[in-house]
Amino acid sequence: MEAKCCCVSQVWVLTGDKLETAISISLSCHLFTHDTKLMIIRENDLADGREAVSEALLIKATEANRINTEEEQQGRR
Repeated sequence: MEAKCCCVSQVWVLTGDKLETAISISLSCHLFTHDTKLMIIRENDLADGREAVSEALLIKATEANRINTEEEQQGRR
C-alpha cells in the first residue's frame, strides 16, 4: 500500500467506521502519515454527502488551478 501511494497526489478514504478508527488504520498501513493534510467530510445523509464532496472537489480544483497559474507566472519571469 505504501509503495503505491508514493505516486498518488490524492487519496480518498470512505468508511462507515468511526473517524478515529479510519485514521488509525490508514496510518498503520502507511496510506498517509501524521504530516498528511486531511480533509474530513462527515455527513449522515446521501444528498448532503454528495454536496459536501462536490464542494470539496471544487475547492481542491480551485486551489490546484491557483497553484498552476502562480507557477506559470513565475516561469515567465
